[in-house]
Amino acid sequence: MLIAIIFGSFLGTAAAWFLSTRLLEKLADRYTISPAQRRFVKVMGGVLGAIAMAPAIFISVFLSSWLEREFNLPLGGAYWLLHALGLALITALTVMAATAMGAALGVIGARSLHPEPRSRGTPRP
Repeated sequence: MLIAIIFGSFLGTAAAWFLSTRLLEKLADRYTISPAQRRFVKVMGGVLGAIAMAPAIFISVFLSSWLEREFNLPLGGAYWLLHALGLALITALTVMAATAMGAALGVIGARSLHPEPRSRGTPRP
């Protein structure tokens, strides 16, 4: 059980980092224009994703142990691998959700702190 928790936490952390960086790249490219705005979105998403890591691991361990007790799952065999994969999945999804929320806040902040230059239209002859 302990090996499954350790393995699932490491696998979930690695998956969360990999998927969150890809998510931040896509969101920053889609909703920002200037490099300063992109940087701001990535920093906000990264900060909220990092803050969410500890609660994500706690939630995944709590949920998996609850499911184990609720459904009387066996402790032997290959169950520890399924337990670890479930931990990794819940951890990665929780961190990615927090990262997306941070990126959304970053888009709002980037647009207010670094507004886009407005064109004055075509000059009159």
